[in-house]
Order: sequence, then C-alpha cells, then structure tokens
Amino acid sequence: MTQLVDNENLNRFLNGFYRESDVKPPVENDPYLSYLTNEAKLVMGSTVFDGKAEIAQMRQNMWTKVTKRHHVVEKVAFVNPKEVLLTGYVEYTLFNGKTLTSAFAGNAVFENDDFKKMSLYHVYLDTAPMAAALSS
Repeated sequence: MTQLVDNENLNRFLNGFYRESDVKPPVENDPYLSYLTNEAKLVMGSTVFDGKAEIAQMRQNMWTKVTKRHHVVEKVAFVNPKEVLLTGYVEYTLFNGKTLTSAFAGNAVFENDDFKKMSLYHVYLDTAPMAAALSS
C-alpha cells in the first residue's frame, strides 16, 4: 500500500479507490461504488453525476474510450478532518492504441473522518489531450 499521508484509513481508501477506478467496471455491482455514499456526487469539470446510478453509468461510458488506466496520486493535503485535496496523474491507453498521461487534481469530501465513504469527489482534468488523441 502506498503511504500518501500519515493516516492509515485514508491511505487504505485512496489506494483501494484508485485501484478500482483503474479497472473496467462490470455492468452490475461495480466495486468502485462501494467507496461512495448512496447520495454521492461526482463532478468532472462542469459535469455533475448525482448518486450511484449516474456514477455507474458514467464509468461505463468512460471505458468506451480507453482500454487501460493507471492513476498515481502524488500529493494529498487536508482541508479539514473530512476533506482532502490531491494531485497526481493518470496514464491511459486508448482504444485506438495511443497512450497519454494527464495531470489531475481532486477534491474529496468524506462522510466521516474515518475515510470509508466519499460523499463528493470533484475531479479537475484537462480533457483536450485525450480528445486530440482520439480524433487523430
């Protein structure tokens, strides 16, 4: 397990969450959703996904463009006892065989300070490089 911060529960959550994020989801019972509250909100750029059903559909759609993903979290900073900011990068292999690496930042708000369920995850990622790689 990668030691990102001096908090065992948060390290366990982040390692598991991004491990599941990097696996193509099954149509039903996506393990990724177990990291979220039922009413969780996921925001990618300006697009908001409310609740597990919308997030599950977003994950299905996301994997139509990629065959492989690998997230690396580099820094984590506490905003308060239930909220962190993080930065890192994600490596993609696209369905057309091209590969690219994009930096990302995130804001994660947890239901409690035990870091078992996230209630809000806001991802900041420049999608232009992927769009260009998919169009050429």
